[in-house]
Amino acid sequence: MSLYKWASKPRNAFVPRNPVPTHQVTGRYGQIIEVPDDKAKNTKASNVHWLTPRTFRLWVDVGLRGRGADGLRAPGWVGRLEDRNVAFVRLLYSSGLRRLEGASLLTFEVPSLRLEGGRYYTGRLAAAVTRSKQARTYYVAAGVVGDIENYVDSSRAEVIRKAQAKGRYDGVRDMRLVTKVTRGPKPIVHWQDRDGAMGRVALTDALAEERMTWYTEGPNGPEPLWLWLNERGLPFQPHSWENVFTAANKRCRAILDPASERRLDPHSSKAPYATPHSCRHSFALYMLVILHHLLDQRMGLTPEERRDYRLLYGDPWRMVQDLLGHSHIETTRERYLSPGRRSAAEVLAGHRTGGQAGGADRAGDGRCVRSPGARSRGHPGHRREDAGSVASGGMSRRGRTASLPTTPQRRPPVLVSDGFVVKHRDGDGHVETYDFRELPVSDAMRRSLARLFAARCVPSRWASHLTSRHHWVHLETFAEHLSALEEPVADLDALTAAVWKEWELSRRNTQTIGYKELTVVSGLLLDDPRLTADAREALSKRIPQPKVTETSFEDAEFAAITSRARRTFRSAHLRITENARHLADWRSGSFARDSDEWLLGEALDCIARTGEPPCYATETHGNRIIHRYMRVLGGENSRHTWQRLFLTRMEAVALGVLLMAEHGWNLSVISRLAVPRATPDAGTDGNRIYRVELEKRKRGGGHYFETRNLTDYGADTPGRLITQALEATVFARAAVHELRPGTDRFVIWRTTRPDNAESPERQKKDSAGLFRFGITGQAAKVWSEAEGFASSPFRRGRRTVNVVHRREPGQNSQDTHDSTYVLTDPRAQAAAIPVIAAAAEAVVTKAREVTFAAQVRETADPADHPTATADCHDYDNSPFPSGDGGCGASFLMCLACPNARVHPAHHSRLAHLHHALDNLRTVMDPGQWQSDWGDAHARLEHLKRLLGADWDKALTQVTAGDRELIDYLLNGDLDQ
Repeated sequence: MSLYKWASKPRNAFVPRNPVPTHQVTGRYGQIIEVPDDKAKNTKASNVHWLTPRTFRLWVDVGLRGRGADGLRAPGWVGRLEDRNVAFVRLLYSSGLRRLEGASLLTFEVPSLRLEGGRYYTGRLAAAVTRSKQARTYYVAAGVVGDIENYVDSSRAEVIRKAQAKGRYDGVRDMRLVTKVTRGPKPIVHWQDRDGAMGRVALTDALAEERMTWYTEGPNGPEPLWLWLNERGLPFQPHSWENVFTAANKRCRAILDPASERRLDPHSSKAPYATPHSCRHSFALYMLVILHHLLDQRMGLTPEERRDYRLLYGDPWRMVQDLLGHSHIETTRERYLSPGRRSAAEVLAGHRTGGQAGGADRAGDGRCVRSPGARSRGHPGHRREDAGSVASGGMSRRGRTASLPTTPQRRPPVLVSDGFVVKHRDGDGHVETYDFRELPVSDAMRRSLARLFAARCVPSRWASHLTSRHHWVHLETFAEHLSALEEPVADLDALTAAVWKEWELSRRNTQTIGYKELTVVSGLLLDDPRLTADAREALSKRIPQPKVTETSFEDAEFAAITSRARRTFRSAHLRITENARHLADWRSGSFARDSDEWLLGEALDCIARTGEPPCYATETHGNRIIHRYMRVLGGENSRHTWQRLFLTRMEAVALGVLLMAEHGWNLSVISRLAVPRATPDAGTDGNRIYRVELEKRKRGGGHYFETRNLTDYGADTPGRLITQALEATVFARAAVHELRPGTDRFVIWRTTRPDNAESPERQKKDSAGLFRFGITGQAAKVWSEAEGFASSPFRRGRRTVNVVHRREPGQNSQDTHDSTYVLTDPRAQAAAIPVIAAAAEAVVTKAREVTFAAQVRETADPADHPTATADCHDYDNSPFPSGDGGCGASFLMCLACPNARVHPAHHSRLAHLHHALDNLRTVMDPGQWQSDWGDAHARLEHLKRLLGADWDKALTQVTAGDRELIDYLLNGDLDQ
């Protein structure tokens, strides 16, 4: 087509016209372009360009980091904003983002590194910056997140500091200072410009141009929210990244292809060549290899298992499609990975030469991998290679033969013992065993239930033993019901709708428990394809969720609970800190040897190291405390010995109650809480800031963890309780670290009972020797009963904190907070009644002010007094009286007065006033116009609807006197 367009130009005139039929379409940026009506079926819409991981590392080291062919940094290399360029390029290569998508990120849109680690983190892309105009989630490697954080803390902070010192941000005319970003599924950005005008826009709807105008107020002045900045501290334009890639390609060409070795054929170049889109192509291929090849080969899946895997998780092609954000699978297949259907996995995994999967990390010798048959653009680095030239076989990076694992690399089986026993391995590797032979049903039914249960006992479905135990308990109840039937059900294919209805009716009276039993069992059974149509329809019927009956505490009751908990924990904290001080003095040699103080310090040292006081073994009474230590300790019971340095179970519950009361965390979050990390404040006061990692499994995958920063700057501050809890558990955490290194639990207490051998896997997770982790629901009930309260304080207490005190979501979404907590709580309902009543009264008052209240008459009454807008029937009894009697309303308010009379003589004047107010709206600030003229305009709109066709007629009858009078009215001359 381009050839014919050139040949048909007037100055060429080789052909009279372009013979290719075309039509006009709108381009990506709104421009009008011509495209041919038809296109060859085998035309490639894109030039596929892949970079192996090794090639990409070479390109980054040479092109962006200034290293030479020997791997050393070149002399004189400046590397301005090197960390910025490396972080951006690695972001594209790791996440598959387009250039505009990655370049338009804001600082708060990049995920932060978490204490628990992880290989990949998730972020959210705004719809406005994507090509499909649909928001999507992207994944980025942890190392890349670290690179971005390093850039933000180093060179980005430096250019911002310099720009603030030189006053560059003072000259930014289109600056919009972001004042607030709301939370929720669709965050709203609130901003204010230099003129004081305020606005807001949905974060996902903001274009790149608008994002570059957003700033935030930093400690030293305004700072851009745009992540990538230039050397002047201003937003780096997305299209400018092409220059970064071009400069890197030129450097690679100059270093790796010296002039003496260059050839005329660009495909023989040894220098790698990269573009922003080649990073995206490389990401697509890498993910296809991982999902489509490694999972099959390295995990040893059989064809049946492979089919089950794809049914559960989806086809790998569609996974790559979702990661790239393509609307159609054909785009992924044809434009990005068309050769991958045949040989992409073989190329990178070395399959043709007998290599192992994962060769993508070792393939290549510094060269790029292009798809076979793809057209070349003629630039260096684009060389065609077959599988044999790239595959590295079973070789290590240094060329030595790689050693293969000696054990089978397969996940341990879940279903064992002839299909009757399920072994659930949770995310930490601990195993819980469920024996379906214990269920009182037939063997066929046992196998069927075990098979459905085992299908969910995988990390992607049930990562916690708490979930599997929850389902197991309800399955036991369902099996007992089936065994009590007159005609027991042999297997799930014989389950009828009548049997399920009978089970459903038997659960009605159990409220919340019954609802859970029905939903859990029905959800599990619906996975079986053998269910009859009637049974499946009965199980799929929606089960009404029971009404929430839980209410928040009254103020006095909640104050009593927190007071008891504070008294208990304060006593424990003072006891432990006092003994810790004595132990520190003993270790520093402050006491005379063999004195009572010295013996007490030695006993405390033994308790801190072993968890027990100094003892000796007897044949009849077991271990006994050595007498001289028992004398200085004051006795041999736990209160005199190990409680000096460790919390008890009830004291740990009291600590949990205080954490709930101050921060609104639920019991499961407190039990799994990791040790907060303390960092010194950046100020001069040296206050400690704790970074608290919260985990809540019910939020779903990708949203388990949330970070809170709590500062301890004095009594009754958010971080003071964290400081006291760390002091109270310091010895317990040290003892647990010796017993089980790597344990990172915050709430730890000591028990008098050793591990229960009946369930070693469960105890292994929740205990270490004599120490226990977290707080159980049973412990909370025991504490409540001992303190004289009716029930566990955690659920109602958390509701009280979030609904009554904090009045904002804890770890819930805003919708859940409103629908489940606020709207169902009697205290919130009672508090809302006067607020709603006042708002309703204000609305009614406002409506009365805006509503047209004057009477419309056919003729004038001689007894009425004329005004500028109507006739007044009773001036002395006005609803808007003045201070000295009479009417105090303006002429515009006459239309809101029931004493006013409007007749045909006023129609033309009022129609002209309505038209004049419409004109004012076009030139005035909307907020100011609404404040000055909005109510009067609304009343005239009401009158316009009342008059109908007479209103249009009145507009044609406007006189010069009407215009003059309305001008006086609008200018305020009639108010004198």
